[in-house]
Amino acid sequence: MKRFLNSQFNVPLRKLKAEGLTWLPWVGKDYSLESKHRVLIVGESHYATNDKEDEQRTASEPYTQEVVYESLICGDWTTPTLTNLPKAFFGASLFDRETFWSSVGYYNFVQRLMRYVAPVERPSWNDFVEAWTVFERVVRILRPHLCIFVGVSAANSFEFTMNKLSVPHEPVRWHPKIGRVSGRTTCLNTDGHKIGLVFMQHAGRMFSWSKWNRFLFEQGGSHLRAAISKAVQR
Repeated sequence: MKRFLNSQFNVPLRKLKAEGLTWLPWVGKDYSLESKHRVLIVGESHYATNDKEDEQRTASEPYTQEVVYESLICGDWTTPTLTNLPKAFFGASLFDRETFWSSVGYYNFVQRLMRYVAPVERPSWNDFVEAWTVFERVVRILRPHLCIFVGVSAANSFEFTMNKLSVPHEPVRWHPKIGRVSGRTTCLNTDGHKIGLVFMQHAGRMFSWSKWNRFLFEQGGSHLRAAISKAVQR
């Protein structure tokens, strides 16, 4: 796994553990501050059962990185969300997994483990507010140009939290519905660096990847197209 990762961000990111960071983000080896197209994909939550072995593994610092490596690069296991996520970016096109995930970052937004037991736990308003606070610190370090959120729920607390933190930002824009979900876009500014945020439907069941693929290409602009073009197999 380590050969696919850029570890230069680990030291400053670990300093955020005192502020609520639980899992280190996946930062691909080709993701660097010199790149003109830095893309950070933002998953919503990590889930675990009450199984002790499962709980121990999900508590480890590199758990997010292990998920990306084992599922999205190696294909050792998957979930509906992790199966649909690449389709949202590449549609039906063949692509090189190693190339794509080496060039982007992946961060898990809610840094508290959710319980996958009936009734399945969902992040609360406070979870999302706390998540935005940690996220704002993370992106000061990773400085992405574009963040793709897998799920739209986080957008509901964006303006509230950015106002609370006095972070310059734009109002959330709602787009025409795709199925039953409206995609959303906005941006924030950290230390003079503008970051675009795009929110799509959560990529679990009942997800139309073909329609959201078009939405992402329309809203993701040159940054997303650059990340995708590197990996498409022609």
